[in-house]
Amino acid sequence: MQGIDSIILFAKALPMNKINQNLIPYIKKFAVDKSWRIRYLVADKIMEISNGIGIENSKEHLTTYFC
Repeated sequence: MQGIDSIILFAKALPMNKINQNLIPYIKKFAVDKSWRIRYLVADKIMEISNGIGIENSKEHLTTYFC
């Protein structure tokens, strides 16, 4: 559960190429996790994640999970 908060903090500190390489795979993994609590945390913090990873990455990677 701490992974979601860590992703948000790292997204604000890392350059875009590192976000694409290192964070996007984890966001996708957490968004489809078998635990409903993890999926809930992603849904609850999707706007913070979106702000951290940028508009283009959000459109490309988060829209599916947001819907």
